[in-house]
Amino acid sequence: MVDRQLPEPAPLVVTDQEGVVLDVVLMNTKGFKKSTEQAHLWVVDRQSGRVLPYQGKTSFRELRKRSGWYQAVIDAAAASGGASAGTEQPSGGAEESPGGERVESTRERVLGRLETLVKERKRTLPEGSYTSYLFQEGVDKIRKKTGEEAVELLLAREAGEFVSESADFLYHLIVLFVALEIPVELLLSELEKRLSH
Repeated sequence: MVDRQLPEPAPLVVTDQEGVVLDVVLMNTKGFKKSTEQAHLWVVDRQSGRVLPYQGKTSFRELRKRSGWYQAVIDAAAASGGASAGTEQPSGGAEESPGGERVESTRERVLGRLETLVKERKRTLPEGSYTSYLFQEGVDKIRKKTGEEAVELLLAREAGEFVSESADFLYHLIVLFVALEIPVELLLSELEKRLSH
């Protein structure tokens, strides 16, 4: 485990063993230390700033510091019990139906499916796939292509062209996120913060 200083608090991305994002909450040094000592997750409550057990007492398979965030790998079944008092439900934009069950928003469906597909391409590298080609060329190539798409987006003049170039840019951005092993959910969580500004 790399010992690195992270901002206080920093996002904690809770995933299953396949890397599927189950939740994004907050963690700090105190929560990380308590979690490793007690073998279950302690997270920062967004309202009070206190460190509380995540969903009661959720054990984890792995807990590590990443670049600017934490990651906890848990069994998917452990995340189905609902959030503990004071912690938020998953921040992926899910809404409640009139019956009270969670339904995925368009954001979760489209970006989640795209991220899953890109991860699969990275894992299997199917022949003839443009995404495979990008991963084979490496992160510098992916950065360069993302930059090129950003320039094309800025040069777009008509609505249809602007939408098309935006989609190209977003696709390459997701490939870059996957290449850098940064969950796209972190981007969505950051965008949600701006709803209150």
